[in-house]
Amino acid sequence: MSPDDRVGDVVVSNAAAFHLGDEFEDAAFNHTLYTSAWKPSDRYQVNAETAGNMPLLYEAPLTAPTPQYVGVMPAGGARPAPPSSRDHCVMRISSLPILTTDFFEFGTTVNQLDKYGAAVEMGDAAVALACDQAGVPFGFVRNVSDPVINGQMARPIQSLFATSTYYEVGVNTSMNGAVAIWALLAAETRAGLSALAGSHAKVDTLPLPSREPVDNQPPPPPVSIQWGEDAAPESLPAPAPSKALALARKYGNPNSRTKSRDTFDPLPAADVAVLSWDATTWRAIQNVFGGGIQDEAEWPHQWSVDIRGMPMLTQQRSLRRLLQKEERDPVLPLTERNGDGCGRFRRVRIGTRTVLLYDARASLLQDGSAAPMAKLLGRISEEVKPSLVLSVGTGHATREDLSPGSVVIANQAIFLLTGELDGEEDNGLSFGSAWTPPKSALAKAAGRMIRKPWPALLAPSGSFPSVPADGYRPPDPIPTVVVAPSVITAPRRISMGLFGMSLVMTATPASGLDQLGSLIETSDAAVARHCQARNLDCAFIRGVSMPVLCSEDESVRASWGRYLHDHFNWTAAFNAAMTACTTLY
Repeated sequence: MSPDDRVGDVVVSNAAAFHLGDEFEDAAFNHTLYTSAWKPSDRYQVNAETAGNMPLLYEAPLTAPTPQYVGVMPAGGARPAPPSSRDHCVMRISSLPILTTDFFEFGTTVNQLDKYGAAVEMGDAAVALACDQAGVPFGFVRNVSDPVINGQMARPIQSLFATSTYYEVGVNTSMNGAVAIWALLAAETRAGLSALAGSHAKVDTLPLPSREPVDNQPPPPPVSIQWGEDAAPESLPAPAPSKALALARKYGNPNSRTKSRDTFDPLPAADVAVLSWDATTWRAIQNVFGGGIQDEAEWPHQWSVDIRGMPMLTQQRSLRRLLQKEERDPVLPLTERNGDGCGRFRRVRIGTRTVLLYDARASLLQDGSAAPMAKLLGRISEEVKPSLVLSVGTGHATREDLSPGSVVIANQAIFLLTGELDGEEDNGLSFGSAWTPPKSALAKAAGRMIRKPWPALLAPSGSFPSVPADGYRPPDPIPTVVVAPSVITAPRRISMGLFGMSLVMTATPASGLDQLGSLIETSDAAVARHCQARNLDCAFIRGVSMPVLCSEDESVRASWGRYLHDHFNWTAAFNAAMTACTTLY
């Protein structure tokens, strides 16, 4: 883990220390250092390294994540350079311990773990603890499968580079480790080992730095909007407290989660329903439609919480019976997420239209096509009675000409379901309406969009001297509004091994997904199907949070996709919300 270590080098130590977090952070053995009485010998180090026994190995190349990077990078990507001082890997005996962690960690130029340990792995300190208790000497041989990584890169890209290098040369690095073990054992004598029998480790405490925060990003700042000739959306009063809520407070748990803006009532009527499906889009809609997000503590409370249908606590179930005696509808079996019931809503006026903004807690990605989402859409159409439903959010582009932050408007959506949803009867079918946005709104929306530069593609480690200090960066993307025939609804769950994440389908230049639709998302075809069955106008307004990706390897796309989505998500969500609002004037 020294900056001088190359992939394929081998580090040897007679000590190990715990460097734990999560549930083991306060464990009594955390930060404990165990040092063995055994001393590794370098007697046969030269024999191990030379004669081709430990050949040089190289890290994974740095390749273009999207087509936009191809033009600013060398053909085939940037490749690591060989070391100037040697032509083989080396075995290094270190005075520092091996650091044992409880999650996928590696040394970076930021955490500087090389100051505290010779390598990072996930088991050696536990071996040392057991050997110390048994009076058995110990030692550790670790082949370097990852170099010290550039800590200025985003965490997902650090992980991607580490795992890509491991998959590329991991077996070969293990061969070098086996050669080093031969060299160490060849240097030992029976008498020397016998003399160590029954010895216990020296036990100390190793002060280690706190772990750097992972994915702890502050919320995006508010965007100031110049409305020009258009009047800003006007907030409408929230529904008055209902009789149902009064019953909840009278007969329910006095410590229940019902609050002043919780409501059991039917949703209020509106001319247009604007649906969102995630926290970032909800925030963007509040910024555009709701008057801003300057007060982080206050603005979420401007929304009513739709708790008719959320799971009831035991004492609240009696309220359900009371409501039924009052001839109210029974509670719908919708799911609760994050304490927000079925969703959050508020009303605004845009020109002469009333608009219900509804941030939903149901989705095909989480619930499949079962009751929760279908019943929510039923309530929207039956109680709100809108003449137009707009589904607003972000998605993944299938076309190379769609830059991040651009907005796709479509009036059709097609189901492209895989995995557990593959057998749905409407899979492969398209639904929608004939609604189209007013042409005058498109240029106006584009003029109010925000933009964000591409992230710089930095050198992953010190083995890439050819990469510019400020990395590779394409020209800034210029967002546009594109009216397209269709979007693709393709929710699915995939396991990414170390990353273990749910991911929407991603597109490559060769995937052909652009023949089905311009953008991939997770809910819109269900909205389209519901609206088409009721002759209700609908449209889908989606900001591009992820461009077309280059790699044909799904795990590589997952890492780059997550990073680029996080980088552009606020830009995409704000631009989608702004476009939706502008089309309603």
